[in-house]
Amino acid sequence: MHLKSNRLPFAALGATAALTGFATGAAAVEACYADWGAASQIIRQFKLMTVDQLTKEAAGQLGGQIVKTTLCKDGDDYIYKVVVRDSKGALKTVVMGADSASLAATKR
Repeated sequence: MHLKSNRLPFAALGATAALTGFATGAAAVEACYADWGAASQIIRQFKLMTVDQLTKEAAGQLGGQIVKTTLCKDGDDYIYKVVVRDSKGALKTVVMGADSASLAATKR
């Protein structure tokens, strides 16, 4: 199993269909929410992008099939860690902002 990490803002994702050119690096994540009951409360409270929105908006642009999505807190921001399986079966992790304002920016 091969994992690769790419950190990119969701707004940048809408600007290009390719992941090339984005900065890579490990995010200093404080907490991830394994319990989607707790995560859904945070998503509603902070008006974050839902997983359904993420799937509809980004699935074709991620270069593969979304296998797993996790909501995490990174400093003052919420992010999604998305595991994607490419056409050859390799797995990569893409990190993107969970702010719904980022989603609106991609629809311009």
